Amino acid sequence: SNTLYYMDMVHQNNYLNPAYQNSCNGFLGLPGFSGLSAEGMNSAFTYNGFIRKGEGQYVDSLIYDFRNIKAQLQTSNYLMAGAQVPILGIGFWVKNAYFTFDISNKTRARLSYPDDIGDLLDGNANNTGEDNPIELNNIGPNAFNYNEVAFGLSRQITHRLVIGGKLKVLSGNLNISSTGSNIKLFTAEDTYAIRLESDLKLKIAGPVSYEYN
Repeated sequence: SNTLYYMDMVHQNNYLNPAYQNSCNGFLGLPGFSGLSAEGMNSAFTYNGFIRKGEGQYVDSLIYDFRNIKAQLQTSNYLMAGAQVPILGIGFWVKNAYFTFDISNKTRARLSYPDDIGDLLDGNANNTGEDNPIELNNIGPNAFNYNEVAFGLSRQITHRLVIGGKLKVLSGNLNISSTGSNIKLFTAEDTYAIRLESDLKLKIAGPVSYEYN
């Protein structure tokens, strides 16, 4: 997003800055030809905290440092992702005013997970028996998908001042939210067989159907 904001010759700059004015006479964006936006992030660790340069005989290699990740985990952590698919984009000038019209589909998703998930890096040998499970609570997804129709107007007031704004109409397609979870991982003492028990509560709104017994 920070990179796109400063790409003056790209119409999609207008997604972030409604005052942006394209220097071309007009713009037309069609499905499949107007680009695709995708992003991902997490709250627990950075790239350098996960991958580091090796030392000694591994000095020419990159090392996955899972132990360092475990040390950086907070009580609540999040993995986040997003995508935007342009469906139609129009930009044109009327005298000194620049008008835009955009239709796009947007998706946002977030997965929450606790720091207890780092215990899985140590294996399950220390958590055997029915009374000593690994507990992973508060794991849950939150996601939504919607269509956006945006009308924009940008006007240059002075050579150093440009004012712009957008009017948006949003239409939701799907929403998934977690209201709580309780996941337990049991390991048998004699065979080390693993059994997973989960209690996950989800709220779903969208064109889906399901059956349960």
